[in-house]
This record gives sequence, C-alpha cells and structure tokens, in this order.
Amino acid sequence: PDEFRCIESTNCKDALQEKIREKQTLEAESKIIPKKRTLSRKGRLSDHIKIKKEETETEVKIIREIKENEKKIMKIIDVVSLYSKKYNDIRDILSRKVDSVSINKTGNCKDMITVTGIITQKTDNGFTVEDETGSLNVIYSGNGDIENDDVVAVSGRIKNNSLFAENVILPDIPLDNVQKTLPVRISFDFGKSENIRIEDREIPLKIASFFSVRTGKDDMKVLFYRTKDVLNEKCLVNFLRKRCISTEDKFTPCFFVIKDVPDVFIVSSAGEEFRENYKSVTIISAGTKNEINFK
Repeated sequence: PDEFRCIESTNCKDALQEKIREKQTLEAESKIIPKKRTLSRKGRLSDHIKIKKEETETEVKIIREIKENEKKIMKIIDVVSLYSKKYNDIRDILSRKVDSVSINKTGNCKDMITVTGIITQKTDNGFTVEDETGSLNVIYSGNGDIENDDVVAVSGRIKNNSLFAENVILPDIPLDNVQKTLPVRISFDFGKSENIRIEDREIPLKIASFFSVRTGKDDMKVLFYRTKDVLNEKCLVNFLRKRCISTEDKFTPCFFVIKDVPDVFIVSSAGEEFRENYKSVTIISAGTKNEINFK
C-alpha cells in the first residue's frame, strides 16, 4: 500500500499512524447502534417527543329555511307560483326514480306508462292528477295515504281516457340512505328565544330550517321543524315519504320541500316525545323537551 512506501521516514511514520487512527475512528463510529427510545413511566417517549392535538370546532351552516308567511292576502298568481314551485321541486326528486311522459302525450299509449303530477282532486274511485300539460283521471283502488296537493308518479295503462294505476310512487327516502349522527348537543327554548343553540353556536330558527353541522371531517344534516300542532309518528314519517312539510294557516298554504335527505329530523311540537328511525333518518319529536343530546 502507498501508506508503507515511506516507512523509513519519521514524518511518514507519523502521518501513517495518524491516518490509521482516523480510519479506526470512522469504522468504530459506523458500528454504533442508535439508542432505542423507551417509554417513561408517564407513557411518553424518553426523548420528549410532543404530539399536538388539533382542536375540532363545531361549524353550522344554514342551507335552506322558510319563514312565516307575512302576507295575509295572496293574489292568485302568488298561489299558482307557490304550487308550481312545489311541483317542480318534487318532480325533480321523482325523476331520479322513474321516467315519466307528459299527460298530453298519453292518449295513444297502449303500453305501461308513468306520469308525474300533482293530485288536484280525490274521487270515489281514485284521483285526478295534473302536470303543466294537462290533467288525467286516475283509477286507483289503493290508499297509500295520498292526499290532495301531493306530487306523485303513477304507473299504469290508459283505457277509456283514464289511467288505470298499478302503482303510485312517492318521492320518499332512498333505500340506500346511510344513517349518520354526530356527538353534539342541540338546545332550544322558544318560550324565551327564537334561536337554536348547537354546542357553542347560536343560529336563528324559522318555521323550518335545513342546516349542516360539521365537526372536524364529519358532518350531519339536520331538518328542524317548529309547530304548535300535535304531530304523531305517522305524520312525521309522511313528511319524509312525500318529501314535503305542508303547513297552512287561515291565510295561505306554505310548503317546505325536503330536497336533500336529512340525517336527523327534529320536530318541536305539542305532541308526545319519541324517537324513531325511518330509512336511516333519525326522527326526534322533542315534545316539551328543549334539548337533544347526541353525545
């Protein structure tokens, strides 16, 4: 090796020894095994590694709401607009489930057809359904809790200018809906305030409000309805089946179409307190209770 060629020189010897010591030091350092971190009695790493915990805040966002109708007298054009909007909104929901034809195109149909319209009148042997193109008499022996002003899809066959219905389809909640709730506290006291409190957030509440509650990456959609009427379980389920909350005072009707499916449907009314599940939607009748705790 080159290191030994100048072995006779004293300077070379010193330089050689110094170089050998450097190599030995480097080799020794490369074989050192890092010290394993161990847990102290307090359960923390001995090298004091700190993990910062992110604080999660509750965010509330109002998506849709409906106020009390302040108009004591409505013009005919206002009433027509009100019903037209309800029809269009629910027709859009039904269009995801069925393919419909316009009523004015049903005259020459011999096969099974489906029409979507609003029920304008119930008859002894069925009802009359109407869309923007016309009206049609429907022969239907079933009940299905259908009423005037309901928007439905009807499947059947045309005979003698009437539709003999084999199936009446409501907009309803999808079967693949997934149940979801968040560990939050919702409180309200309408005797003292018109607001609703969600954790540390307070929002004004109308007759019906649809809002989302987000905690971290998770969210929950809530439909809140306030009324002085006595509502039972069947009535609340029908609101979801028909995807519409219908209220009416002595002056004018009022509709709140449930366009998006809520995770929780809370009703503050004069009825009894109960909790029910309908197609993965949690229905809560608060009764006289003024707090809903999901924690």
